[in-house]
Amino acid sequence: MSIRLSIGVGPLRGSVPLTPRRRRSRAAALHRRAPSFHGIARFTDGSVYTCQHVHQTAGAAAACAARYKRDVAAGRPVPPRARLRRT
Repeated sequence: MSIRLSIGVGPLRGSVPLTPRRRRSRAAALHRRAPSFHGIARFTDGSVYTCQHVHQTAGAAAACAARYKRDVAAGRPVPPRARLRRT
């Protein structure tokens, strides 16, 4: 909460903040409130890949995992294998 000094003469009014106000960007505020999902791709050899970026919905995370599995199967370049872990 901030404190403001308000001065007015007749219908004219003006105010000045007396305490600094901490501002957050809109994206940062939304990111803190929204749940985050990560895509998880499981392979037949027991390895698991978890994507590192944040998805807003579980469907988007599942689509990301499916895209990763499709790219691995097709032999396309994929993110580093350091993100793979064995279970």
